[in-house]
Amino acid sequence: MKFEPLARSLIATALIVAYSPTFAASQAPVAAENGMVVTAQHLATHVGVDV
Repeated sequence: MKFEPLARSLIATALIVAYSPTFAASQAPVAAENGMVVTAQHLATHVGVDV
């Protein structure tokens, strides 16, 4: 059939896309006695410093 290679390609692409978020996971946050707060919002930075 003509559609068999297309179907295999679509299934392979779907599996790769579904599996890729596991590699995109970020590292666990690190807690320290003397650390720093990095955020994109200045209000969140102030809250982080207060904590």
